[in-house]
Amino acid sequence: MLRMAPWEALHDPLLPDDIFTARHFRAALRGAANEAARTRVFGAFAPLMSNGVLSHAAGKCFFRTGLARFEPRLHGAFRAGARVPGGDFFPDIALLHFHAEGPARWKDRLQFRLTRGAYQYNPALQEWLLAADDAQIDVFYRATQTANTDTLVKLRAEGILIETSLHLRDKIAKMSPLQS
Repeated sequence: MLRMAPWEALHDPLLPDDIFTARHFRAALRGAANEAARTRVFGAFAPLMSNGVLSHAAGKCFFRTGLARFEPRLHGAFRAGARVPGGDFFPDIALLHFHAEGPARWKDRLQFRLTRGAYQYNPALQEWLLAADDAQIDVFYRATQTANTDTLVKLRAEGILIETSLHLRDKIAKMSPLQS
């Protein structure tokens, strides 16, 4: 099993629509060793971002096929009923992960994520979002999920920013059988 570290997309409202409008991705800031970095990046919202990302910090995996009693899962695997140890993330592959998409889509999915999705596993975030009004939720999204200049400077300083243009619409169009 090969594990890939997730890099969470930051929404960029200045980009044209490209399926997902992001070209900046941040790495997780997990654990006590990164508490100060989370505070530098997220300020007052740092306690809500326990892994430094809004989504998961577990990553995804590639698996060998054809193994007996092997069960691939979303963030790992089981073999003969026992969890397969994942090991460290493979350093040469970054999983560019789109979680928050844009503010409208994120808000549309918020209730699910709070009650049955990933946010139920982060009690501080769940409690805060359930108590927050729309204006507070908008401020939270802009501060934690938007590629604004201040946030990008902080992420670069921490060494946890990938910048790339994916050109997703162009790639999808080239795969379409309707193209000449």
